[in-house]
Amino acid sequence: MSTTAAPMARANLVAPAANAAQPRLRDAKTIFGALEHPEFKKLMSDALPRHLSPERMLRVFLLAVRKAPKLAEAPVSELVGAMLTLASLGLEPNTPLGHAYLIPFEAGPKSNRRVTIQVIIGYQGYLELARRTGQMVSIHADVVYEGDEFSFEYGTNTHLRHVPIGDREGRAPLYAYAHATLKDGQAFEVLPYPQVLRIRNGSQGYQSALRSKDEQEAWKRKSYDASPWVAYEHEMASKTLIRRIAKRLPMSLEFANAAALDAMSEGGRIGFSGAADMLATGTMDFTMLEHDPAETVDFTMQQDAREAETIDRQQSSEQQPQQQRAQAEPQQQEEAGEAAASEAQPSQADAQPKAAAPAAETAPRRRTFKE
Repeated sequence: MSTTAAPMARANLVAPAANAAQPRLRDAKTIFGALEHPEFKKLMSDALPRHLSPERMLRVFLLAVRKAPKLAEAPVSELVGAMLTLASLGLEPNTPLGHAYLIPFEAGPKSNRRVTIQVIIGYQGYLELARRTGQMVSIHADVVYEGDEFSFEYGTNTHLRHVPIGDREGRAPLYAYAHATLKDGQAFEVLPYPQVLRIRNGSQGYQSALRSKDEQEAWKRKSYDASPWVAYEHEMASKTLIRRIAKRLPMSLEFANAAALDAMSEGGRIGFSGAADMLATGTMDFTMLEHDPAETVDFTMQQDAREAETIDRQQSSEQQPQQQRAQAEPQQQEEAGEAAASEAQPSQADAQPKAAAPAAETAPRRRTFKE
């Protein structure tokens, strides 16, 4: 008997620990704790395309944070949301593949700086998404410089021809374009380079780089030289045209979402804090992540505020009838006393008709309370 009782006792001791309630993903204090959370792993597994394994993507996310520790200073919910957003696109961030980049940015006044996350879709990431559609034979984007042979035309004689000539170093850019060969035709988009620069100037990343250009600290000045629009202007211009031509192509949902995400992120109009909750409900709509860049979006704080507001409304609705009854009792007692006094002295009421005015004023209040 003793040999069988001991294992049963040990099992009973272990059972409560196995059934212990685990903190929610949104309550994770660090990004490393969030990445190990079963809820995060499930959301990522559900969001990933079939050709990517959750284990590999988890390693990629961990490596990205270790390579750029500044990412860990962002709110956990925002970084988790950005990672899950990239998982839904099937793009690996911060790898030599160049598919996408998780970039930390400091925002707010110097006295109260906070780190936010920006997601940049790379040129190679767009090419990867374009290939997945199955409708495109090839897609290409480039910049035309002074001295190149270049011609294009829309309409009945639609064509685009570009012949790069020699070394491009030191020559001014004139146009940027993207061209896609489809199974049933072609499509292309051309922009004069000054228009490309206007798009660049609206980028949050470029504006942040400009601010660091004149900083006294050398390491801050280096961030200007390393910013994408400074270090890789040619590639960023090409990617801009890929994003524009996407509106005219038979593209997949992932391609369309990547283009929308990239545009909102470059303009600083996106907050990722709500991405995890949207994925959990199966309603991943990238437009719902857009927000005013002047606002500070924290989905957890918003959710807590909404819950507190609901509780306050419930308590208020419960307390209001009690307060009304408490306020009504003295008033009813006072009115009853006035009525008794008027009945006891009818001659005074007849002699002074104006004294009845207060009683007449109280009558509507009695009817309103009864209603």
